[in-house]
Amino acid sequence: MPSPEKPCKPEGMGPQFDERPPDSAMKKVLTLDVEIDGSGEDPGTFDVTLVAIKKGMPKRERLKMQDMMEGESFIIDAKKAKCFADKKSDKDQVPDKVSCSTLSAETDESANTLKATVVTRMKFDEETRMPAFTATKFVVKGKSVI
Repeated sequence: MPSPEKPCKPEGMGPQFDERPPDSAMKKVLTLDVEIDGSGEDPGTFDVTLVAIKKGMPKRERLKMQDMMEGESFIIDAKKAKCFADKKSDKDQVPDKVSCSTLSAETDESANTLKATVVTRMKFDEETRMPAFTATKFVVKGKSVI
């Protein structure tokens, strides 16, 4: 039964935390490695699953946050981000800049699991106990066909 401390999680809305995430997660820009599950409901958003938190918070807090989000799907808003698709086989070449809305729509068409590195800010909603992510940079990795 939900309580004020732990309200019901809205269906399909992403991770709901039992405890508040570390303040460092909301004070700094985070770099996340994610698997793209598809586009979000709105153009320019992505439904993703966390692979790892690479930068942005102390190691101990980063590992705790990864445990809190493990296996959870969540939305990253990339509407105002710079988006890139890595179509190159050479890792040293710069990925191509693309529209985030186009990239979001094309992820649903991909037959392969796409991976991305995302530079993002996180906010935490105390009422729903859920994080919200807004990307500043979104790079699809590998030999993307997008």
